[in-house]
Amino acid sequence: MARIRAIEIRPVLNGFVVTVGCQEVVFTRIEDLANEIIRYHKNPRAVEQEYLQNAVNPLEAAEIPSAIEAIPARS
Repeated sequence: MARIRAIEIRPVLNGFVVTVGCQEVVFTRIEDLANEIIRYHKNPRAVEQEYLQNAVNPLEAAEIPSAIEAIPARS
């Protein structure tokens, strides 16, 4: 069985931010969150691969601009 990573659940105004390893996922319904934790417990490797393949914002670390690059220069 693949290793299950630590899971941190942080409630926010309109849902939950879930951190698994170094990845974050957002849920708006507690039922969806609970179902995904059950799925992850049964087969962590497959669920991790599924989330990475279906990522809405699949950024690589090299693609993320630094704070200085992200702020346009004033003219």
